Amino acid sequence: MKSEEIRKKPSIRRIHEQYEYYKNVPERGLMIKGRPALTQIDHEKVGDFVLITVRDPLCAYDVDPAKKIADRLDHAELIGNSGMFTSYTGTYKGAKITVVSGSACIQRAGVIACHGETYEAEDIVIATGSKVSYPPISGIDLPGVYNSRDLLEGGGREVSSLVIIGGGVVGVECASIYHCLGCEVTVLEAADHILPFMDREIAQRLTMILKKKGVKVEAKASVQKITGTPGEMTVTYTDKKGAEHTVTAQGVLAAAGRKANLDGLFGPDFSLELDRGAVVGDDMGRTSVPHVYVIGDAKAKNIQLAHVASAQGENVVAVIAGKNPPLDLSVVPSCVYTEPEIASVGLTEEGAKAAGIPVKTGKYLTGANGKCLIEGTESGYVKLVTDGASGRILGAQLVCPRATDMVGELTLAIQKGLTADDLSAVIHPHPTFSEMLFGAAEGLRLE
Repeated sequence: MKSEEIRKKPSIRRIHEQYEYYKNVPERGLMIKGRPALTQIDHEKVGDFVLITVRDPLCAYDVDPAKKIADRLDHAELIGNSGMFTSYTGTYKGAKITVVSGSACIQRAGVIACHGETYEAEDIVIATGSKVSYPPISGIDLPGVYNSRDLLEGGGREVSSLVIIGGGVVGVECASIYHCLGCEVTVLEAADHILPFMDREIAQRLTMILKKKGVKVEAKASVQKITGTPGEMTVTYTDKKGAEHTVTAQGVLAAAGRKANLDGLFGPDFSLELDRGAVVGDDMGRTSVPHVYVIGDAKAKNIQLAHVASAQGENVVAVIAGKNPPLDLSVVPSCVYTEPEIASVGLTEEGAKAAGIPVKTGKYLTGANGKCLIEGTESGYVKLVTDGASGRILGAQLVCPRATDMVGELTLAIQKGLTADDLSAVIHPHPTFSEMLFGAAEGLRLE
């Protein structure tokens, strides 16, 4: 169907009008009115076009352009890269920090080479991050097998069906994105459930939601091989009973994990202690070589989260300057950007019981929250895990809208040793999603 024909259809005339509006708004793309459009869209195929409609009860027919997946992802990359880079560049310039673009190599302690130039410094911080780790699967290196960077950068990959190997954070986030864009998605996870490092109840809830939307999820799946060519890839796997199955799709996403990125970082005359390919460092980031520090995903046995790396960076700089580390790394929130969002911090109920701690839990369902009803959200909850004797909050798990924004309040509560009574003594505005935190805490207080 041609665009002129689309304009003439009364049922979608408003869609075109909204497109004409949004195409002139710099913040369009994957963000509409400051909200992540990818988690709020319905799609309808009209000939060669995909009509993407934002599900927003307060603005019922706000829409994103009827554009192809690759175009949308390419614009998202443009917004992310240019906006963030410009912001950081301005910050660096204001702080009189010189940025050198290139591949650095540590020649020896205090000496770094980059593009034929030599730089000397008393202290060096290794913050090279991570790269995709590919599992030993036959065919994993074939064309048509992508990683998350392939999918989301350089125009993305336009596929109508996708098999995702790995049901961790990257896997389920990409499953949500591509499903929302009209793609048929299958997730294969080797562990007992998706999100294997999070609470089992969270995994069960997300699995239910994904399946309800039409995403196929197979846990305890062992991928044997990948064959085919781009556009027609076949993945062979065995299920939990050992039975062999095949699934065919236009593309395959390898999302089974990441590992430290140290390629070319060390010169022939420099070495330090490594553990499984990552740099060993203590709590303050000190490595086996004096005045060489490590933070983030490059560090062995580290939590692979951007906010953890950022906090470690601030602490390392403080240590180098002879000051006390400003950030407490003992309580770390984790976030998953699916629909609905997921967040977790502290102990789970299962983890607390395993540690011999008597617990009480309080749960508040999204169906009882006014803002969730307005938004028409998927079923979810906020769950608090408290010490059964003192009432102190030990952990929290959230499966609900804005979970990733609200988990900060619960992280502070755990860090400061607050109780459920303390949390329920604070007025939370109405109608807001944050009332669910109050509701879960109040439920414990009233028991």
